[in-house]
Amino acid sequence: LPKLGAFFQGGYGKPGFNMLKNEFDAFYIGGLRLNIPISGFYTKKNDLQLLNAQSEDIDIQRENFLFNLNFTEIQQKNDLDKIQNLIDKDDELIALRKSIKKASLAQLENGVINTNDYLRDVNAEEQASLAKINHEIQYLLTQYNLKANLNN
Repeated sequence: LPKLGAFFQGGYGKPGFNMLKNEFDAFYIGGLRLNIPISGFYTKKNDLQLLNAQSEDIDIQRENFLFNLNFTEIQQKNDLDKIQNLIDKDDELIALRKSIKKASLAQLENGVINTNDYLRDVNAEEQASLAKINHEIQYLLTQYNLKANLNN
């Protein structure tokens, strides 16, 4: 935009405005100034193109962010399904280990196996229980990560 300004400058000195007179004299000057920047006429088109390019870049970054967020959500939901299947299989495994432990206890009472074999079956059941607990913790962690990503 054009700018309009006024200025005034004055003083007292030797010499004044007349350099040939070697005397003290008062001097002053004043006026109006009009400043019209013409560089804006040449750079406006480039500035608009730059703003459009930056706006498109921001739109692309937004779309990329939303795509990554949706991809992460799908991946975490798939992980939840996998872990839930593991938990279901852990339940079946624990039931089988319990029945094996009961059979081992009956065999131990009848003297068919020794205590080491029975303890091995008891430890196998406990390992299956611990694996289930570990999978449940992984399930909860994945749920919390999904909620954190979705901002719920």
